[in-house]
Parts: sequence; C-alpha cells; structure tokens
Amino acid sequence: MKKFVALSAMLLAACAAPEPKQADDPLSGTRWSLVSIGGSPVLASESTSMQFDKGRLSGSDGCNRYSTSYSASANALKIGPNIAGTRMACAAPVMEEAKTFIEILGRTAGYRRDGERMTLLESDGRPMADFKKTAR
Repeated sequence: MKKFVALSAMLLAACAAPEPKQADDPLSGTRWSLVSIGGSPVLASESTSMQFDKGRLSGSDGCNRYSTSYSASANALKIGPNIAGTRMACAAPVMEEAKTFIEILGRTAGYRRDGERMTLLESDGRPMADFKKTAR
C-alpha cells in the first residue's frame, strides 16, 4: 500500500510540475500570420497562419487547415515532410495562394526573425514569405 501511495504522489507531482521550456526550439509557442509571398501582399493574410508547438506545426493555408512536424534551431527550420490538411474548396485565387503557401513550407530551410517579423528562407538563403507575429 505504501508503494501505491508513493507512486500516486509522484504521478501527481509530475502532473502539477510546469512543462520545461525547450531551449533548443526557439519557435515553440509562437503564432505567425502571412503578410507576403515573394514580396507581394497576399489575399488571405489574416487567415493564413503558422502555429509552432513543440515539434508540431499547424495552422491555415488561407483555405484549409494543415498540420505537420517541424524542427527549428537558431536559424534553421525544416518543415514536414508530410503535410496533412483538409480539402475544402475556396475561390480559385485563394486556392492558388494556399497551394503556393504549402509548397513554400515544404521548401523551407531556414528563417530570419526581426522582432515581430519572420521570413522563411530557401536553402540558398533567398526569402520566400514574410510573416508577422500574432497572439496565440
């Protein structure tokens, strides 16, 4: 019985303990809204988003919800490879922009942050898309 009580106390303590912050994942706990692709403003800027949470990336491509894995360091970012998403129909221009956004996620090799702004970068360092930080 003493073992059961001790084990129960340990489990309760573990559940009550705050989750440790992952220092090696600088993006975890942040949310971003798309501002531009290739320097051009986007149609669905407020709804196109990225939510980073401990190795999981989710959000909206402007038309559909998506989810995938990611790994991030100080300036490297790998998204995917498998991006799952819903399959709703939207207006043709929004669907084309959503397709481009998902393609950019798959090509992302790095990122650059400047305060409340973030840019996704290709492997050669070229900027692909710009985001602004938003509240979770």
